[in-house]
Amino acid sequence: MYSDANGMLTTDKATAMWYDEIKDYKWEDPLGSFSKTGHFTQVVWRDSVKVGCGISGPYVVCHYCPAGNMWSKDAFDKNVPKIGAKEEEKPKEEEKPKTDDKADESKKLEASNELCDPKKHPDLELVVDSPTKYSKRATAYHNCKRGLHGSPAATQDDAAQKTA
Repeated sequence: MYSDANGMLTTDKATAMWYDEIKDYKWEDPLGSFSKTGHFTQVVWRDSVKVGCGISGPYVVCHYCPAGNMWSKDAFDKNVPKIGAKEEEKPKEEEKPKTDDKADESKKLEASNELCDPKKHPDLELVVDSPTKYSKRATAYHNCKRGLHGSPAATQDDAAQKTA
C-alpha cells in the first residue's frame, strides 16, 4: 500500500517507493531485513507472475499471484535476485548469495532508477481514466523493475486488480 501526502496517487511513485526498500535489503539475511523490505521483495519476486493494482481511498494497492514473500531463506534466495541477474540464473540451494560492495550496489540502484524513469517510457504514460488502464501502467512499471533482476515479466490480471 502507498499513499502520497500530496494526494498524487500514481503507480510509478508507489512502485518506486516500494522498490527503493532495496537499500535496506540484506542479501545474506533476507528474513532479518524483511520488516523494512517486504514491498521491494514482492515487486521483484520471481514466482509472482500476475499483478493487479488499484486505488483504495488514498492508497495505491497491488495484489500479486501467486503471492510472494514465503517465509524461508531458500524462498528469498530463489525469488529475489540481485540487479543484473538473468532470468534463467537461479542460485543453487547450497550456494550462498555473494554480497556486493555497498558502493557497487548504490551505483546499480542509481542506474536502475534512471533506466525505469517513467518520463522516458511512453508505455508508462499516466492513465487514471479507467481501473484497467491504471493497473496496466502499474504492471508495466513493475516489469521494468522486475527485469532489472531477471524476474520474468508479470501480466496484468483483472482478478488480481479487483482484489486490490
